[in-house]
Amino acid sequence: MSDRGLSDELVAAACKDGDPITKDFMMQQTMLRVKDPVKSLDFYTRILGMTLLQRFDFPSMRFSLFFLGYEDKNEIPADVKERTSWTFSRRATIELTHNWGSESDESQSYHNGNSDPRGFGHIGIAVPDVNQACKLFEEQGVTFVKKPDDDDRVVALREVSIPQAVDMSSIVQIIASSFNLDSSDVVFKIRNQRGCLIPLNSSIPANSKHTPYLLEVAKIFQHVHPNPKSIPMTVINKSMKTRLHSVDKRIQRLEELLPQIKLRRSEKLNQEIECLNQKLMFLHKRMQVVDSLTWKGMLARAPLW
Repeated sequence: MSDRGLSDELVAAACKDGDPITKDFMMQQTMLRVKDPVKSLDFYTRILGMTLLQRFDFPSMRFSLFFLGYEDKNEIPADVKERTSWTFSRRATIELTHNWGSESDESQSYHNGNSDPRGFGHIGIAVPDVNQACKLFEEQGVTFVKKPDDDDRVVALREVSIPQAVDMSSIVQIIASSFNLDSSDVVFKIRNQRGCLIPLNSSIPANSKHTPYLLEVAKIFQHVHPNPKSIPMTVINKSMKTRLHSVDKRIQRLEELLPQIKLRRSEKLNQEIECLNQKLMFLHKRMQVVDSLTWKGMLARAPLW
């Protein structure tokens, strides 16, 4: 890895073909726990325009499930069994899980991923016009975590057409007008999906929505004055005292264990010596047996061999 993330080679190596049985798998639902189902159902239906596909209640376990998605109400089957099968055959649905009583429990809350520790990010909904959608949400009193024009790094996705045989200044003006930016005090940089810079000229290769270019906007003069940071001596002294106290405890513990270590070492050496003595005694006895069986007489006549 590098500062620019995974390379194409690492991505290709990490993405492998699944088992043939997975060819019929599909992304069916995303489950979100909600504290107040009335507010959540109102938001996903009235504001986002989703349809309630089916509801499941589990009284014994005291929770309910609400499945929503962008489906035509007229296509929902009337029969319960058929409706259940139809609901679980829809793609990219939202499953809202409500644990009964959570709406009145002030101590109960769910993490939404917008603060640390960050994990869950968001669900994505495609709209024909993002500005018109934001205007609708504002009129309906929706609270925004971040609007498309709130982030200085990423404004929005735009489709920009650059005519042939235009100079760099014209390209800058086209980009600035497309993103509603003031080009007088900023520098535009375009990078491809590999993070490589692309020259701003009429020869910019055409891309697609699947491989978008990244537009970086940087101010011409950026002077950052870091705030001076210093650690109080009291904190340093306290930290050093804690460390010295820990080291002193370790030394004391070693001094307490030193006699035991010496004793164990001596016992171990004695055991090894005793083991060697037993082996020597065994070998000595074997040598005595062998020595007693050695031929000490004389032959009456020369052997045939």
